[in-house]
Amino acid sequence: TDSNGIARQYIVYVPENLREATEPQPVVFMFHGVKESARNAFEQSMWYKIADEKGFIVVVPEASLNGKLIGWKMDETDIDYINELLDRVVAEYPVDESRLYYSGHSMGIMLCNYAFGGDLANRFAAIGGTSSGMNAEPIDGGCTTPVPYFISVGEYDTVGSYKLEEESMITNAL
Repeated sequence: TDSNGIARQYIVYVPENLREATEPQPVVFMFHGVKESARNAFEQSMWYKIADEKGFIVVVPEASLNGKLIGWKMDETDIDYINELLDRVVAEYPVDESRLYYSGHSMGIMLCNYAFGGDLANRFAAIGGTSSGMNAEPIDGGCTTPVPYFISVGEYDTVGSYKLEEESMITNAL
């Protein structure tokens, strides 16, 4: 697809038992980290295995070239892309819009910290991520409801404190 003049790709995985479904289904969006690809994230996250077992659709967007690396830009071009992709998936598949879930790894969850300062958060039911807590400066308000957020951060995943009782990039992001 094209978003703001940037060629974008994404993977949509529909489990075999849902391919003829007409009733609305939940969707997990998996946002990859920097220097990764949608294909790499699709294979490594193994969301497809859980989707087969539990019955939901998986969408893995690809970031664009950001300087010399593949990565999220943390600006309105990424926000527009996410909104356009959400609209496209809702239009093309039987989707329960009350059960859209954001999953991310590293820069993919950092993008969430940025994007969800705005209205985009209102489109997702919950967030889950790994290996980041770094706080991207969020865009100005728009989120009107609390969104459940789970993040798993290892001791060596980021620079700085990861203790929840202390102020840090991680606690600020949460």
